Amino acid sequence: MTEILPVKVHQVSINQTILHTIYPGHPHCNEKWIKIIKDIGDKMDRSTNIKGGMTDYNDLRDNPEFQPLKDFAISISEEHPYHSPTTLDTKVDNMWGAMYKKGDHTVPHWHNPYNFSFVYFLKSDENSQPLCFTDSSDKFYIPPIEGSFVLFPAYLFHHVPHQTNDTDRIVIAGNLTTKEKKK
Repeated sequence: MTEILPVKVHQVSINQTILHTIYPGHPHCNEKWIKIIKDIGDKMDRSTNIKGGMTDYNDLRDNPEFQPLKDFAISISEEHPYHSPTTLDTKVDNMWGAMYKKGDHTVPHWHNPYNFSFVYFLKSDENSQPLCFTDSSDKFYIPPIEGSFVLFPAYLFHHVPHQTNDTDRIVIAGNLTTKEKKK
């Protein structure tokens, strides 16, 4: 029988790049997009990591009204140091709306097998809950400022704490994949 030697566990902090900017279409599209998301309503019945209202994963991806945001997500991903736009093609695989009311939250999760994930803050106020990066040693989070757009590697665990106020927190989120360009 093989003897098992002691195993050391090392907790390491890995430096990750998260891109944070303002979507240039803000606020011109916000009211229209909020109405579309509210009209679609909750199709997932809290069966996903989002414990709040959520459209289907592809409702927004397939709606031409959201093409400018898809194009923006792709252009921002090309700025990420893990992306090589000269050798990789990028596409938005899915894109959905999420509506948080008081008490709603998102459990810690990641977006495997995608390359990048994004969140666009459509509606929030100063008391709305942030986007938290669960595994960050410094408890890194992004405040939910309307118009903010955040892109990050899809393997980063993240969550949203319980919404504590009565203001709706509405976001659009999605995932992108990259693949080698055809020669």
